[in-house]
Amino acid sequence: MKLITNNSLVITVAICLGIQPVSTDLYLPTLPAIASELNATPGEAQLTFAALLMSFGIFQFLFGVLSDRYGRKPILLSGFFFYIISSVAASLVHSIEALVLARVMQGIAMAALFVCGRSIPRDVHHPHEATQVLSKGLTGLGLIACFCQVIGGYLSSYFGWRVTFLAIAGYGALSFIWIAYFQKETLLPENKTFISWRVINKNVRKILVNKYFLIYTLMMSASYAGLYIFLANSSFLFIGEGLLEPYEYGFIMLMMPCGHVTGTFLCRYLIRRLSIEKATIFGGAFSLASSSLLYLLTVGEPVRPFLFMSIFVLYTISHGINLSCSSSGSVVPFPKSAGQASALSGLIMLLIGSSVSLFFGKIHEADNFYTIFILGIFSSSVMVATSAYLINRYK
Repeated sequence: MKLITNNSLVITVAICLGIQPVSTDLYLPTLPAIASELNATPGEAQLTFAALLMSFGIFQFLFGVLSDRYGRKPILLSGFFFYIISSVAASLVHSIEALVLARVMQGIAMAALFVCGRSIPRDVHHPHEATQVLSKGLTGLGLIACFCQVIGGYLSSYFGWRVTFLAIAGYGALSFIWIAYFQKETLLPENKTFISWRVINKNVRKILVNKYFLIYTLMMSASYAGLYIFLANSSFLFIGEGLLEPYEYGFIMLMMPCGHVTGTFLCRYLIRRLSIEKATIFGGAFSLASSSLLYLLTVGEPVRPFLFMSIFVLYTISHGINLSCSSSGSVVPFPKSAGQASALSGLIMLLIGSSVSLFFGKIHEADNFYTIFILGIFSSSVMVATSAYLINRYK
């Protein structure tokens, strides 16, 4: 049963999933300026990124349970309202500790929005169609990221990092209006679940022993880990070392969302012609090719931003494929607990991502940091390729 049109559904999914690049990509060019103004080290500034990811991951399960009980729309409205407040608060802080706290609050709000965004297609469609809708929503995420890269670099260069957080709050306000006036509830009354710790425990155990959930979550986590390794360090690598100005960084980073959008289109083509499982093979291959070329062509050489990004774009293509397949594949077996499945996969993925970010923040000053940085991306690619193999072995 279709409760809303596919076009408005895709817009809603894109808005919810787009909260991630808005919260990360838009502010990345500001990290060196934040560190300078708040008298913080690069590692302390990167903590604002890791703290966001950690709270984003930890609170997803709570909102998955709540959205399965009360529906998606109330959780979305509450999430966007809290997101606006925390973003405005971030623009007003005067210490790195206060900014970290504001980012934790942002992450909590993001958890509500992301869980609902991934669950909505499964509320309305069967698995194959849900994957297509989710892939289109991820295309929207990529387009939002394109604007974030450029706008973030421009705002950082000409207006400062505080205005960047006000722009993030503006995105939240516009999204709140869309959900309030144009989004209908997608969770059918008969699919709502009562909050019972016994039932929740039973659902969690059922989800965590499902091999498809585990393998697709491994793929998502590994793909995001490589992406977060790059995102947490790219502004210091390119801007902090004096290789690029913030606005130049914003433009060269456009290659990332362009690759991501290409990957989502390619994913939909592969699913139509082959299958979700076969599409993951291409995702794993692109990921391995990218990280291997990065190691062979850039380690031991001076950092050249354009060369680096020209190679890394292959990784973002693979991420577009992998994220589309794994986001859907991890929740497809659980139509009556899609919110909880989405939350658990998100929790695992973001705990891994935040841990990786914290680790690289700690070793940022190491003499061989760049080599470790590339090997981290390569290790993520190996795990993505391994996941693709397992998905096709056990299909």
